[in-house]
Formats: sequence, C-alpha cells, structure tokens
Amino acid sequence: MSFMNSLISYLEITIMKKIKLILFLLLTITSYGQDKMLKIEYEIFYNTDLPNTQYADLYVNDLINQSIYIKRNKLTENKEIKKEEDNSVSIKYNSKNNFNFFDFKSDSLITVESIYGNEYLINETIPKLKWELIDENKLIDSILVSKAICEFRGRKYIAWYSLDYPLKYGPWKLQGLPGLIFEVYDETKRYNWLLKKISYEDFNLKFYINNFKKTKKITINEYPKIKYDDNTINEKLLTKLPRGSSIISSETKRNGLEIKFEWEE
Repeated sequence: MSFMNSLISYLEITIMKKIKLILFLLLTITSYGQDKMLKIEYEIFYNTDLPNTQYADLYVNDLINQSIYIKRNKLTENKEIKKEEDNSVSIKYNSKNNFNFFDFKSDSLITVESIYGNEYLINETIPKLKWELIDENKLIDSILVSKAICEFRGRKYIAWYSLDYPLKYGPWKLQGLPGLIFEVYDETKRYNWLLKKISYEDFNLKFYINNFKKTKKITINEYPKIKYDDNTINEKLLTKLPRGSSIISSETKRNGLEIKFEWEE
C-alpha cells in the first residue's frame, strides 16, 4: 500500500471516530430527561489474599454534573421496577451494593458501604485529586489513552484516560481527569479496574438514592474509626474461634482502598 493510500485510510478512520464521538455526545444530550444515562461498565480485579473479580456500573449525567458508581456481583440480577404513574422503567440493584454518588455542583460525595454487616452512608466533599499528566500513550481496544498518576489516601494510582471521551468520571472515587478513565490500578496492582463497555440505559438516579434514606449517616472522619476499629474486629474474630478462646492483642493493618486519610498526615 502506498503512503498516500495509508494516509487516506488513517484519515478515514480518524474521521469515523470523530463522527462516532459527535453522535455519542448528541445522544447524551438528547437522551437525558428520559432517565436514560450513559452507562460505563468496569471489571474489577482484586489481587488480595483471596483474589477475585467483581463488576461495577458507572452511570453519568454530565449535563447536571452527577454520576453514581455501583458495585455489583457478576451473578447479581438487576431487577426492573415499573412505576405505574408514568410507566417508566428504573434499574434496582441489591440494597447491599456499595455505591459512590457524585454531585459536582454541590461538591458532595455520598458513599454507601457495608462494614461488618452494617450499612453506612458516608458524607464528604469531593476529594481534589492532584493528577500528574504523563506524556505516554497506548491503545485499549483501538482507543488511544493517555497516562496519569496521582496519590490518594495512602495509595498511588496509575490511570489511562481517553480524550476522545471528554468526561471527568471514573471508577470508585477516581475522577477529575480531562477524559474518561478506561483503566486504572494502584502501584502494587492490588486493585485494578478495566472499562469493558459503554452504552445507554434507563436509570432513575433519584429513585435509586431514595432507597438509602434510612441508612445510618456518618462523616468521612468517623469512617476509619469504624472500619478499622480493633474492638469490632476482635469481636468478629472471636465468633469464628472455638468457645473459650481469647485474643491477646490484635492491631488492625489497613489494607483497603483508603489506608491513610488527609487529617492523619
């Protein structure tokens, strides 16, 4: 193939990608208001003591600067709920699913997480992640992505984001880049996320959030005291030991996603 033919072929592919992106953004704009949201599906690999793969859905409404990231099990079935008053359809997840709800207009992050069998709703302002943009690129499923690095609550994260999708969102609490995060992992490769699919889906965000109105509310400052409380952990350990057993000493080693908080530095 001649150089000119190669150039033409490259330009055709580039133009088609731009057209698809324009259609993608137009569909985003015209779809909102009908409970149809951009849905980004992530596969999560936890390289922990018991390695396992999990899945999560990130729903985005960029027009109102809101998103919600919901963890789910691969085998969890999403149930459709019909509201008779308008016949609209919403997706309802298991109430035990953890989620992170971002409202960028109010600078608010609400997280629901189950800790030792108890469900908590955690309020905090949106963390300001200080991403360092690296001049390094690669392809993920023919999508050009760029590299970025940041340190957040005790872990160093490496992210790959795409400027073809100019959205600041990503999995879990990782956000704030100039493009959608396609892949991200911490430096030790203990936690790994990979984007698997982008689509649109009916999702009533307010309806979903209302399911958690009665969840016990705590602040982010209270969160580590509950999650890493030695007394609670010892009580859980004792239930798994033979009757009459005792624990001489137990110091909790933080090995979750967040292991060191801003006020602890």
